[in-house]
Amino acid sequence: MPMMDFADFLAESAKANKKDTNFKPTTTIPLHATGYVYLDYAAGNYVTVYNDDEIPLYQYHNVGVPAGSVIGLISKTQGGKTTTAIQMAASIIEPYFSPLYWNRYIKENEQRLSKDDLKKIMTDASNGMPFIQIADVEGTLPLDYVKKLGHYTNKQLKNRVIIDHITTDNDLIALLEKHARYKSTHMNQTIYPMLDLYGNPIVDYPPTVLIVDSVTQLTLEGLEEETMDNKGKGLSDIYESASKGMAGAQRARVIGALYTQMVDVAKKFNIIIFCINHINTMPAVMGIPVKGARFLRGGETISGGVKPLYLLASLLRLDVIKSIGGTSSSAVQIGDGIKGHIALAEWSKCKTNSKRNNCHMCYTEQNGYDPLLSTLWHAKEVGDLQKKGNFYYVDKHPDLPFNFKNYADVFASNPELFMALYDQTREHAAKMLDNPDHALEQYKKEVSAVRDDIHDEYEDGIMSRGAAMDMDDMFATLVND
Repeated sequence: MPMMDFADFLAESAKANKKDTNFKPTTTIPLHATGYVYLDYAAGNYVTVYNDDEIPLYQYHNVGVPAGSVIGLISKTQGGKTTTAIQMAASIIEPYFSPLYWNRYIKENEQRLSKDDLKKIMTDASNGMPFIQIADVEGTLPLDYVKKLGHYTNKQLKNRVIIDHITTDNDLIALLEKHARYKSTHMNQTIYPMLDLYGNPIVDYPPTVLIVDSVTQLTLEGLEEETMDNKGKGLSDIYESASKGMAGAQRARVIGALYTQMVDVAKKFNIIIFCINHINTMPAVMGIPVKGARFLRGGETISGGVKPLYLLASLLRLDVIKSIGGTSSSAVQIGDGIKGHIALAEWSKCKTNSKRNNCHMCYTEQNGYDPLLSTLWHAKEVGDLQKKGNFYYVDKHPDLPFNFKNYADVFASNPELFMALYDQTREHAAKMLDNPDHALEQYKKEVSAVRDDIHDEYEDGIMSRGAAMDMDDMFATLVND
C-alpha cells in the first residue's frame, strides 16, 4: 500500500463521502477587517509564509475578526452594541463589491498563481455577493438607520441588507439554515487575497454576516410547555416556575445548544455571527459583589448566563467612559451640535490573540461609531499622532493640520491623508499583534536604543567609562540571550 499523509487521507475521504463536503484543512484562519484600525489590530496576528525549505518568504498582518466565527458584543444599555455590529458588518463585506480588490490581488500574485487559479478568481468574484442579515428579536431596528450607518443608497441597501423579525429560537435556527443554504447553492468558494503559512492560496466562501439582536430575548419554544402547565396560575407563579428549578436549568441547556449550532454552521459556511448581549447588575451576596466571568466586573452579569459565551471566538466589550458634547466639565467638545460618547473597546476574550488589548472608539449621533474619528482619537491618546500648537497632523503631511472640530472637512478635501494615516497607525498598531518573533525583534530594538543612550551619556560625560561598560555588557547579554 502506498504511503499517504494523514492530511491527504482526510482529503481523499472527504471526496469519497458526500456528507463530508465541507472538509478543508485549516492552517491559517483569515481575519476580516472591521474598518476600525486599532480594533482590528487588537484582535489580529502575524502570518509568516514559508517555502518548502522552511525559509520565510514574507509576513503580513492578519487583522480583524475571524472568518466563520460567532462573536459576542456586550455592553450596558446605550453602549452602541447594535451600531457597532452593523458598521463592522458593512466594512467586512464591502471589499467583495469592489473590482479594485480583486484586480490588485491578481496583479500582485499573477506570478505565483496558476492560470486556473486566476480564472477561478475572476469567475467567483462575479457570483452571489455577500450580504448582512439582521435577526431583530427586539423589533426596534428601522431599515433607514442601517442605511445611515452603512452610507448606502437605496439600491445598495436593498441588495446588501435583510432584516428579519423573529421571536423564537426555532425561528433563528430556520433563518440560519436558509442563510447557509443560500451560500452553498448560490455562492462559490473563492481564493482569498492571502496565503496560508505553507504558501498555498486560502479557499473559502466570501464572508456574510448575521447579527442577532439579541439572543437572550428569544422565546425558547422548548420551554413553552412549562408555561402552559401554569395556565390559571398567577404571574408570580409562572415566573417562579420559568426562572428556577428544572425550567431554569433547561433554559441554560437550550441556549447552550443554540450557540453550538451557530458555531458549527458559521465555521462551515464562513458566516460571521454577531450575538448582542446586555450587561446587567447582579445583587451583591452578603454585601460582596459577585463576579461571574473574567470579562465581567464585580456585580455584573449577562442575560442567559456565561457558559454559552465560552463558545465564542471573540467577545467585544464596550464601556462608555466619556461624553461628547455634554454639559459636564469632563465632556469632550468636537463641534457645535455634535453629541455622543467615547467608549473603551476591549477584546475581553479572543482566540486570535492572547493579549487583552483595548482601544478608544468615538460615537456621534451623526455617524455612529465613526471609524476615522475613532482612529484619530485613539492615536492621540496613545501618542501615535503628532501635535503642533493646537493642531494635529499626519507624519507624511505636516502641511495639512487639523483638529477634532474640522478633521472631517480636512480629510474630505485631502483624500491622500486617509492612506497616509492608515500607514502610520498600522505601524504603531502592529505592537498589539501577538507574535513571538516580532516581539523579539521589537525587544532587540528597544534594548539597542537603551545601549545607544548609554553610549551617548558616556560620550557626553554623564556616565563614567566603567559604569558605561558594565551597563553596555549587561544589555548586550540580554540581546544575545
